[in-house]
Amino acid sequence: MRTTLPSDPLPCVASGFALLQLRAWARQASQLVGLGRPAPVDPESIAAPDSTLARRAEQIAEHAYDGHLLGHGHRTYAIGRAVGVHLGLRPDPEAFYVACLLHDVGLTEAHAGEGPFELRGAAVAHEACLPDERRAEVAHEAVAMHTSLRAAVGPAEVRLIQSGSGGDLVGLDEELMHPDTRRWIRQRWPKEAGFGARVVAALREQTRAHPASPGAALMTVGFAGRVRGHHRVR
Repeated sequence: MRTTLPSDPLPCVASGFALLQLRAWARQASQLVGLGRPAPVDPESIAAPDSTLARRAEQIAEHAYDGHLLGHGHRTYAIGRAVGVHLGLRPDPEAFYVACLLHDVGLTEAHAGEGPFELRGAAVAHEACLPDERRAEVAHEAVAMHTSLRAAVGPAEVRLIQSGSGGDLVGLDEELMHPDTRRWIRQRWPKEAGFGARVVAALREQTRAHPASPGAALMTVGFAGRVRGHHRVR
């Protein structure tokens, strides 16, 4: 089980962030000429698992979160699953649901403590999956790595939790979802007023407390501005 987070040099983080944007533009250009366009996704195919483990994660989330982070968790799962359909990635639905719903639980008062919020959230997700140790490990890794650019080459759950969370915050990978799918997700879990500003404020606090964490590196290279810009456009 991961006990530390990767620490990349800021130039690497900045260049990686820029490459993500270039990749999105290349995909959009291809889609303009009819290549690689995503198909609509049946909402039932990306619905939350109906299981004891999923309900346990929901109880933890509902206790810890206010509305803006609870909705973010649900949107992260739906966006991640929809992107996964287009890319042919098949995450374990239960482990992925737990990870998506609880990935920001380390930002809450209920789970405050020492260490980066990513690792505190990962510990909560791990505990939620027990005694299923395999799913616990998958969920732990996905939550721990969700702010790291190294997630782009990780397992399906790690890759897609970043697509889901980043998609909700800054539009990451949204070109891999059909407009109807994006519209359905927004209508099913609408964002509360001030959502982007509240997330930025929480991440800034974490950056001050843990300046060597991957999330802090993202904030240093302009993530806050991307969040604000995305939500002004929306």
